[in-house]
Amino acid sequence: MNSSSILLISLESLVWSQAKHLSYCAQLGLEEGLAAHGVNVVTIPSLWSRRAKDLIGRQSFDQIWVELVHTNLSDDFFKWLTTLAPIRVGFLLESAEYSPEEHQRHPFLNGRINLIKSHLKFITHLVACDEHDAENFQKVVPSFWWPHAVPHRFIADSFRSSPSQQAIFCGAIYGERKAWFKNPELQDILVKQRSSEDQTSYPRQFNTLNFKHYLFMKTPLPFSLTQFTKYMDSLRVIRRKCFALWLESMGKGCAVVNLPHLVKTYAGRVVEAMAAGVPVISWEIPDRPRNKALFTDGTEILLFSKNNPVQLIDDIKKIIADPPFAESLARNAHKKILERHTIEKRVEQILKWIYKGEYPQHYD
Repeated sequence: MNSSSILLISLESLVWSQAKHLSYCAQLGLEEGLAAHGVNVVTIPSLWSRRAKDLIGRQSFDQIWVELVHTNLSDDFFKWLTTLAPIRVGFLLESAEYSPEEHQRHPFLNGRINLIKSHLKFITHLVACDEHDAENFQKVVPSFWWPHAVPHRFIADSFRSSPSQQAIFCGAIYGERKAWFKNPELQDILVKQRSSEDQTSYPRQFNTLNFKHYLFMKTPLPFSLTQFTKYMDSLRVIRRKCFALWLESMGKGCAVVNLPHLVKTYAGRVVEAMAAGVPVISWEIPDRPRNKALFTDGTEILLFSKNNPVQLIDDIKKIIADPPFAESLARNAHKKILERHTIEKRVEQILKWIYKGEYPQHYD
């Protein structure tokens, strides 16, 4: 594995208002996991796809890692990728299938499954965050279930105690989430937390960096590898600084709450909050037994049912009223993150699966 070369097509957005919702762990964080295992990584953000051929030249790779849904890459681009490496790993950062009710409420989901299927013919391996997708697509392409993970160096040293009498939610408020924040019993104990980078110049730096290069990429002007390297160096600095501030923001509440969402796996904020040393309360994702088995309810996490705000209220009040319990919950989860859910560990598992056929049981 140490002699491998991998082309990573990382998902990136043009403006920070969209990019902030992309977890560092599932994008540039993969570089850290691969580098930890001696892999030679060449990273090209999806924004640079129109110049990718110029950047790659005549290079070839052992593997290509690419996100399948949000990169908006054409079939021609995927066909070109097939000429660069014998192993092509597609990443699904969202669930592939949704209920008729979810499609009705969220029309942007229409066509997603067809988009994914159209890209499957170009890949040799699939890494899916939803355990059902990993099972279902196994019939078409070798598939791996990938729970979220965090780079080791971002994991806090210990439990992060907060005097706050409120739990926080870090994320976008859409769809059914709006109703939770209108619940009068939750309004005093659950608040929307803005990430600390909003108070810095980093979002502006991100936008300036990307717009400058986006406009350049639309011209026929030649560019140098040095120019691209400087762009990537700046992007990494901004992304890493913002991710550290995101983790810092999670420590401002007595707990982090993971409200119901569309993706049928724990959102990145769950393991990120645990890595930050903060107690986590999450909705119990139905029909995903392996996901539920990642963390033990009542010992490493507190779970509430999707349609039971009273249970969430009780969980938050329990955290507030019993600091020793809150600390125990956070410490137990933090220990498991260190042992089983680092990016370095997850990448190692993916590489062993690809090269040796070893498939881990993440919660054993």
